Amino acid sequence: MELASGVDSFYLSGRGRLNEALLADLDRSRDAARETRTPQDFDAGGETFQVAARSLNRYPYRLDHENGVVGLTASAHLPTVNVQPSAAFIHAAGVESALNWFMGTLEMLLGQVVWSSSRVDVFTDVQGWPLTSEDRGRFVCRARQLTMWESDSTFQTMRFGTGKSGVMARIYDKSEESRVKGTDWWPDVWGDPYRAGERVLRVEFQVTREVLAQTAIDDPVEALERLPRLWAYLTDEWLSLRTPTADQTRSRWPIAPEWQDIQEASLRNGAIGLERMRAGHRAGSIRRLLPATRGYLAAVGALGGAQSLAEALRVVGREITLQDEAGRHSFDVQLASKRLAFGL
Repeated sequence: MELASGVDSFYLSGRGRLNEALLADLDRSRDAARETRTPQDFDAGGETFQVAARSLNRYPYRLDHENGVVGLTASAHLPTVNVQPSAAFIHAAGVESALNWFMGTLEMLLGQVVWSSSRVDVFTDVQGWPLTSEDRGRFVCRARQLTMWESDSTFQTMRFGTGKSGVMARIYDKSEESRVKGTDWWPDVWGDPYRAGERVLRVEFQVTREVLAQTAIDDPVEALERLPRLWAYLTDEWLSLRTPTADQTRSRWPIAPEWQDIQEASLRNGAIGLERMRAGHRAGSIRRLLPATRGYLAAVGALGGAQSLAEALRVVGREITLQDEAGRHSFDVQLASKRLAFGL
């Protein structure tokens, strides 16, 4: 049963112009970030990004925002701008709104930009598919490489291809990944059909610029309209699951009923809203951090003679205050830095 499907990642590139004044501002912000080891606020199209000290791959200027990452360059050998919206923003706002937000914001900064699609990750999440490691021999794939990961002899991930040919596919336990990463907003995406406690499998394809160009998918708006055609190619021709017969040639085996459901994915991205997504993200992050926090709090409290949670908290507060007064640290600065990192 399909729980969700559509776009999980959509990277853009664009050719525009970085004028001298903008380059000077970027240089000052990056230099300040390197000197202070703290990202610097930077206004881009009326939105506040943070200029990082490090680059974004071959892009010397990296601008971070809670909605994603932007790389900028003045080099003629690369597109002027590279945009990587976060998966959380795509699912919170919807993929079309997410792309329009970035394109509109950056065009206010750079002027006219000619946009193209750099990478698209399309997916479907399903429940009720009893896939196991033994099923690996039933797949027919254009890529020769199949890598599989297990945990306690239980299937976790199958990866087909390496991406060098322009396509890579993964089938994996999305519910387990969500638990480990703390992305507790996924049940909101899956909605009422989701059955808590039952495994969610994701079928995901990563498609790069080369294959997008071959399928005439370049302009981002047109790319969204042509996703069904791309999905058909990926699940009909590039990868499929078959039902074994006496025939020795797997490619002549019939398509398995489970895979027919994958082929018929709706590709209708849902938008759960920014506040619901951020609330789920905060809850998941706290859940992941809490076990280690409890352990450290108990250790410091015990060393300080505490007999209860309230006393342990007072011991920790006292020790942090003493360190701050000695000039070694500033908890308020650390807290502000963490708030910035979490987009709060």
